[in-house]
Amino acid sequence: MSPEQERRLDQQLLDLGFTRTIGDKLWRQYREILGWVLEIAQRRKRFTKTDYDTLIKSHRKLERPSRRRHVERLLTRLQHNGWQCELPPTAVKPPRDLSIPPTPEVAALSHQVYRLEHLVRRQWPAITKEADGRLFTAALLLVTRCGASDQVSCGILSRLRVCDVDELPGVEGRIRTPIHGAADYDNCHEFIPPRPLRDLLVQQRKRRKKHGHNALLFSDAIQTLGETAEPDRAVRRSLSRYLKALNDSNEVKRDNIELTDKWFRLAQAGRYVPLRYGVPPLILELLRTYPLPKRPLGLELFKLTQGTPPDLLIPPCDSPLYLPPNQVDHVTTPSNTNPEPLDSRDDDWSPFARITLAEFLVQLVDKNCTGRNGTLLASKATTIGKILHHALDKADSREPSTRSVLHLALHWVHRKLHVDGIKISSARKYVGQVFPDALFDHIESRDMASWDEETIDELTIDLMTRPSWSSKTQHDFVISWMQFLRFCCEVGVLNQNDLPQLASDDSIAARPGRRALITPQQFTHLIHHIEHDTNLSDQEREEYKGVLILGFYGGTRASEVLDFQLGDFVIFNPQNGAEAGLLKGNILNSKTPSGRRVLPLYRLLPEDARVALQSHIAKRQHQAISIRARGDAKRMPLFGPLVDDRRPTWAEVIKSPLQYMRRVLQTDIDYHGLRHCAASWLLLRAYLLTEPELGSRLAQGGHPLLAPDNNDELRRMIDMYAPEKSDTREKILVFLAKFLGHANVRTLVLTYAHTLGPIHSHALDRASTWHPRTDRIRVPD
Repeated sequence: MSPEQERRLDQQLLDLGFTRTIGDKLWRQYREILGWVLEIAQRRKRFTKTDYDTLIKSHRKLERPSRRRHVERLLTRLQHNGWQCELPPTAVKPPRDLSIPPTPEVAALSHQVYRLEHLVRRQWPAITKEADGRLFTAALLLVTRCGASDQVSCGILSRLRVCDVDELPGVEGRIRTPIHGAADYDNCHEFIPPRPLRDLLVQQRKRRKKHGHNALLFSDAIQTLGETAEPDRAVRRSLSRYLKALNDSNEVKRDNIELTDKWFRLAQAGRYVPLRYGVPPLILELLRTYPLPKRPLGLELFKLTQGTPPDLLIPPCDSPLYLPPNQVDHVTTPSNTNPEPLDSRDDDWSPFARITLAEFLVQLVDKNCTGRNGTLLASKATTIGKILHHALDKADSREPSTRSVLHLALHWVHRKLHVDGIKISSARKYVGQVFPDALFDHIESRDMASWDEETIDELTIDLMTRPSWSSKTQHDFVISWMQFLRFCCEVGVLNQNDLPQLASDDSIAARPGRRALITPQQFTHLIHHIEHDTNLSDQEREEYKGVLILGFYGGTRASEVLDFQLGDFVIFNPQNGAEAGLLKGNILNSKTPSGRRVLPLYRLLPEDARVALQSHIAKRQHQAISIRARGDAKRMPLFGPLVDDRRPTWAEVIKSPLQYMRRVLQTDIDYHGLRHCAASWLLLRAYLLTEPELGSRLAQGGHPLLAPDNNDELRRMIDMYAPEKSDTREKILVFLAKFLGHANVRTLVLTYAHTLGPIHSHALDRASTWHPRTDRIRVPD
């Protein structure tokens, strides 16, 4: 290809919207493919399926999947520029069923693990005489009854304390475990394991109780190793050693059980054993990797059989949720109540950002800016500055805001190298740990000024979802991630109040306002208090109820409530009065694409709440029409001053109802905490529709909100998306996540839903097969 042809093809690529920031290698590939396409098309702006087949057959390098994607993307750009291209059909590989092992080898090993569990249960007396045997038995049952992975099983057993195993009647054997290796013990998930694991843990608790409530439950096995490694790695080594010894035992050889010598491989295959007992596949995903779901703070969800306290409308004074009367009015205005909407403007952003950040470090080495010890040379300050500015100019070409993660990462890495004096190898470690591919895949990475407390929490949880990380690696990530976030606060991009809170040991501490669940009984009491408060005007009553109902039942963000206009709500079939209407709300201005949604309020709200909100909308519309012409009424805000096309402020709409709620309930919660309440109780309501027997075990099970008979609209929605006789009823979680504006189910489960403990326990109860002769666990004193 002559230089003139290359220049002509380069100009055509630029006209199609490609930019050289994708890298020289990828640019040459696109130029080469474009030349072949033009050669086959022969000056006609048409590319048929026959032409596509000819192109692939003529050039063998295009048979690779990556090159085929380049061809398809180029044809798509040509079609957008006036060509007629018959794009090849995209083969959509259906997701593999979670209940099917990924390979035949894993399936075969899973059957051997099932046989091993039966052998271990038959050998209780011999195996539980030793501390290593008790540890191995507990780990094996965590895998074969709960579906815990290698990472989670070792993490649970390495941090499980005596006080983390409940002995209260009704929840005996329930365990609490931190949600990840860098979380403190207040940030935990709790569930009741199935028998016989529950019996083993209770007996081990009795055995270790004399060592104190804070003593590790299996410290006798961990300490015998004499290891200096992290606790979870010590547990893993202990399990592998015991597994090797078990492989050499006469019992295993006699039964022809073929096992692996590595614990992590056994755990990988053993996770499918609970399916034999009927545990739903989606429940097994909860313990597949860290982080785990969070339990509510200071709230007992189960109904205790003895000493059940009354359902208090106000938290006790010693509760972490209790708010003293002199602090109820102290609410902090959120830092970002009017976020700019983010759109997926450029599909190349993620690879471009990763390549630019990596090239910055490569250039420092290629330009001889580092010494023999790997640190930057002071004599090369000018060259280093030019390399940094060149990288920032490339970032500006994609994101002129200069507030993207890429911009801030370049400045932060340069500061670590120049000021802190770290080595270039350490900088690469920071880049790989703090700025993984998953971070740039998020739309929010393009403008960090849009980040609030919610965004930071979600990103932190998402970035820590790495099955290969040990607890020490998770802790190291939290420290590095917090250093980067604090740097962003120093330069004025983030608000210090939005950062995660750290405990004294640098572990992520519990945030009360985000895990303080308002119970349905408390919310009913709150609405009743508003309706009978003579100090409030009629308009204040209507607005207070509307704002709080949208938060507690609808799960709306504060910014979405401020954006609501009268035209965003649609009422169907209103001819028979408000009681007959079907209420929907359109959220059009949320900051992320997943947040822009239709809110089916008539399915999510109980009848009394729907009537109250619908009544407020009708009165508001009447007031708006009396002020303006009918055409302008739709642009009036739903709450706040009735001014055409004016967005009210947080202080005008949210502050007063929030202060009123905190004053009545004396609970430390903010408005975003109501969004957590909506997700938590909605998930529990949906589960109780299919498993109503769980309601008898819940402290709130008798409230009308959780009664299946009062959730007919929610039932119809579940039946619509997942019919009763289908085996995909768990997919309803996907639709619940979409209704709440979450990007995926993991955000709903790990960040917002705090009622998964009872659901997890109830589902695992199917694996509680217990036989008197084989499951009699007796731990020696």
